[in-house]
Amino acid sequence: MARRYTRDDLEICSFAGLAPDKARAVEAYCHTLDPDRDGGETPYGHRSTLAWIHFHNFEIEPPKSADDVASTPFGTVCAFDRLDGAFVGMGSIVTDDRNVLRSNGIRGDGMWGGVITPAEFRGRGVASIVCAELNRRCQAFANRSAMPATFHLFTDNAVAAAMYAKLGYAFQRQVFVGDFNCAEDLYSRTYRPE
Repeated sequence: MARRYTRDDLEICSFAGLAPDKARAVEAYCHTLDPDRDGGETPYGHRSTLAWIHFHNFEIEPPKSADDVASTPFGTVCAFDRLDGAFVGMGSIVTDDRNVLRSNGIRGDGMWGGVITPAEFRGRGVASIVCAELNRRCQAFANRSAMPATFHLFTDNAVAAAMYAKLGYAFQRQVFVGDFNCAEDLYSRTYRPE
């Protein structure tokens, strides 16, 4: 049986600051995505997961420096096994995922999206560790701004919804996601400065 990961087992990096070999590992994984196996994620085309990652990490608000990557909650975090360097998962915080906030008239500071674990690493705690990092970044954003900050996410995955609930996200309503041509459940959390 494969071991369950702890935070210390993983190296968490921002996609925008990845070394070339690690960026290639993430990109190679994105090309293996199967919509049937991976919750509708697609490997190629302008709506692919990789195109989404590049759009949100480089085209909307490209990082100006390593300090800029570290100081903003926005962007994609990638997890790598410290022992063998394998890419084991990722998640993102973006200003609006697939236009869901704008098209539904929802206010907020951003959205979580693209929380993905390769099939061979699922059930080993990777998504929980990645989401804990996203959660930490949202809280740090509220702390730095000294103002409440509201973040949203959508999912139709019951396991993911339970994990998000443990992090304080509460169901709000269903929203239509045009890129997936379906309704998904919207969850939200307001982070208060600590």
